[in-house]
Amino acid sequence: MNWNPFGFESVACTALGAVFLWCKLAQLGRRKDIAIMGLGHFWTLIGFSPRSRVYRILEFMAFVAIGVYLGIAIVDPKSPAQALTTGLGWTGLFAGAKHH
Repeated sequence: MNWNPFGFESVACTALGAVFLWCKLAQLGRRKDIAIMGLGHFWTLIGFSPRSRVYRILEFMAFVAIGVYLGIAIVDPKSPAQALTTGLGWTGLFAGAKHH
């Protein structure tokens, strides 16, 4: 397989990782960890309620799109396994360590 960083396979594997991460964080009830800073405020300004289905769909699509773009642009995965892992871990680039 000829691996292209922004080719279909790379984007699909990275997106799949981001979708898995979204689903797991949502399942654990960690909404604040999957909210994208600034975008929620923008969507409420243009009239979407944070409880609406459209708001959540937009939030999900933005999370995956930003994860794919940043994951591929910053990490530059060289294989499907690396792309999937990049999709799972892109939020770690911006998360701070939690102290217990």
